[in-house]
Amino acid sequence: MYHRIKTPKSTYYYKKKKKKDAILQQFSQLYPCFSQSVDQTAHSKINEDSDYKEILNKTDVSNDEEKNSECETTDEDLSFDGKEQTIEVIDELEESSLINMCLLSLFYSGKFTQDAFRSVLKLFNLTTDSDIPTNFNSLMKILMKETGQNINYNKKWFCHNCKDHISLFQAKQRNCNNCKTRLSTFYYIPVEDQIRRLFTKKILPVKALDIKNTLLIEDIYDGDFYKKFKESVDSNNPNSMESNYSFILNTDGIELSRKSSISIWPFYLAINELPIEIRYDIDNIIIAGIMVSDGKPQDFSLFLEPIILDLKMLEFGLVVDSFVYKFFCIFGVFDKPARSMILNTTNSNGYFSCIKCYQKGLFIPFKKGSHHVYPYEKVDEQLRNNESYNIDLSKSQINLLCEKGIKGKTILSKLKFYYPIESSIIDSMHSIFLGSIKKLFVYWFEHSIKEPYSLKHCLEEINSRLKNIRPPYFINYAPRDISDFKLWHAHEFMSFILFFAIPVFYEIMPSQYFKHLLYLIISLEKLYSRQINSPLLKEVKIFLTNFVQDLESLYDIHLLNSGMHELLHLVDLTFNCGPINNYSCFPFEELNRKLTSLINGKDLIGDEFIKLWSVSQCLNIFLQNQHNSSKFVGFLSENFSLRSSNRKKNSKELKLGREHKVSLESLEPEIIELIKSNYKDKIYSIKFFQKLNFNSKIIQIDDCTRKFCNSFIKYKNSYALVKSIIGFENDVSFLCKKIYFIDNPFFIHGFNSFKSSFFIGAYSTDYFIIDDYENISVVLGCEYSKNSVFLTDFNGSHLFT
Repeated sequence: MYHRIKTPKSTYYYKKKKKKDAILQQFSQLYPCFSQSVDQTAHSKINEDSDYKEILNKTDVSNDEEKNSECETTDEDLSFDGKEQTIEVIDELEESSLINMCLLSLFYSGKFTQDAFRSVLKLFNLTTDSDIPTNFNSLMKILMKETGQNINYNKKWFCHNCKDHISLFQAKQRNCNNCKTRLSTFYYIPVEDQIRRLFTKKILPVKALDIKNTLLIEDIYDGDFYKKFKESVDSNNPNSMESNYSFILNTDGIELSRKSSISIWPFYLAINELPIEIRYDIDNIIIAGIMVSDGKPQDFSLFLEPIILDLKMLEFGLVVDSFVYKFFCIFGVFDKPARSMILNTTNSNGYFSCIKCYQKGLFIPFKKGSHHVYPYEKVDEQLRNNESYNIDLSKSQINLLCEKGIKGKTILSKLKFYYPIESSIIDSMHSIFLGSIKKLFVYWFEHSIKEPYSLKHCLEEINSRLKNIRPPYFINYAPRDISDFKLWHAHEFMSFILFFAIPVFYEIMPSQYFKHLLYLIISLEKLYSRQINSPLLKEVKIFLTNFVQDLESLYDIHLLNSGMHELLHLVDLTFNCGPINNYSCFPFEELNRKLTSLINGKDLIGDEFIKLWSVSQCLNIFLQNQHNSSKFVGFLSENFSLRSSNRKKNSKELKLGREHKVSLESLEPEIIELIKSNYKDKIYSIKFFQKLNFNSKIIQIDDCTRKFCNSFIKYKNSYALVKSIIGFENDVSFLCKKIYFIDNPFFIHGFNSFKSSFFIGAYSTDYFIIDDYENISVVLGCEYSKNSVFLTDFNGSHLFT
């Protein structure tokens, strides 16, 4: 239920240093007078003492060196976007406003506390002639005036023990008047105000979706449930724009500190009609409410009541520019404890706890007690639906007893299109990766080596293979030691099963267990594809059924927990709601990480959270209103928002990295001839580069010293290793070493055409040049032997992690 958000120390300090250096460089370029005044002050003090003349001379030399170094090429200097860079002149009033907003953006990008930021503003006023506000709140007021926005929220106190709202006798009162229990605080942020902000930022409205009955499943709108929803609402599209929108909701508890039991529960809403690239972007998410609780709350109903009322009002419509736009909540995704509390159903460790079917499960002895498991059964004939739910709910209310997992009515049923069974989605993050996959790790690496499935005796070799894998850019973290798997995050288990398991376990894991694991790996590859071919889901269902069915005989019955059981429902879930990547808890967990990074105070946590989050949203609106290309606007656009992996960038700007010094004479004769045939008389004018960035892709030359490798590529139906990136004026090409396909042994006999995306390839001596960088995709490659390599064309750049 609670998740501590951790980052490996090495990664944290590296990113922090890199970000700090970039911000300081931009800051010095933006405010040269600041650095000049500091230098002048230093020189005046040094000149006062003759003992420091030698130091002064050295300082002058180093300053000259710095000036010369500014002319050197960096990663950010070389860009072929086809546009001329222009700087517009702006008046003093506008410049003052922009400087204020740039400082405000620095607060977020630099991750300052408000006290530290106050000191920065004070120093800025001392060393410049600019009249800068002295604290965050003053800058915030200027921003709100500039954008015409307000920060509105309602705050209530609630005692979970007395189950009642409490009126405070004192401003700093934190305990109940009656039972002295610590109070929970409810914050309600008007949803309508936030939707209007999205219209102001031109995020809404979006063009009306053209839903086609194709065989491809790409997003939520390809699911059967969404199609039924669209058929049920009246369509009144103004200017071909969408008039009916839908939400997916999420909430989960975040523990802020190990030393405190205080947790916060944000209630998120994401708009399904937004493109998936920006749907879960922090600037487009709606926060309907926040609960600050001492420990785990026992009941959500009272907290959710005002939010449900807000959502009910939006079902009637919202008038913007004379058009009516309606909003409906149709999906919810939660981890299992939160889901059972909100839906008012049995916990995941009880009878009839599956929300998709009627399998009861059973309790079996385990260690010194017992636990609940799901022995394999066919589930197709015992599925739940809205009609059966209503029957069970009626019996539960009449008998005042739990009826087949249904304890009572859920407050979400008050929403017009929220059906507790069809609308509540199985969360792949907790169920598959922190549930099923992590459980398999326990069996492989903690059970006795006498067990046939145990891999403890191969741990050293497995770790060696794992550490030799250098993942591409779309896998955020290099793999960690297997021995630390209990500290792994969900995305690490996801990366392992999709990208590392086959090259790590091949010819190490016993063949029958490796074959059994292939059922799961191949199924997840298909379910997590960017485009899912619906006819293939029939085979996926067979594979997942075979995987779950064989677990008891290959391992034992204790492995059959609720997560393993829910694998049987993934195909139906995909047909009903679209790709499971597009609605898991992964993007919401990323929001939790970013938003809790805003909180530094120990008191008034919710107030601080809402203020800082609202200011971030309004900075976006301010930036949208700027129509010049001054250096201040450039600085603001780079630093105004909280960076998040939820935003899948789609920039067409091409950037080249540092120049790579290569002598043509040092190249092999056949390579020189190949380059000559491509560039002819321009061969002595070309330059070699280390890296290229385009459309969020990173392509680098082969370098075995890095932790990450972006050198293996796929172009059309060919695979290659990038040896050189060649640039001439606005043209870029790649010198590649071809890799030939050898074999794909990663399939199940009887399903020969239904294979994993992994295969084994061999390096060739053939070279060729690619000049169509737009159609190149980076793939994962890792060593199999001296002259051969594992490759997979499964690209994970679209995955939320």
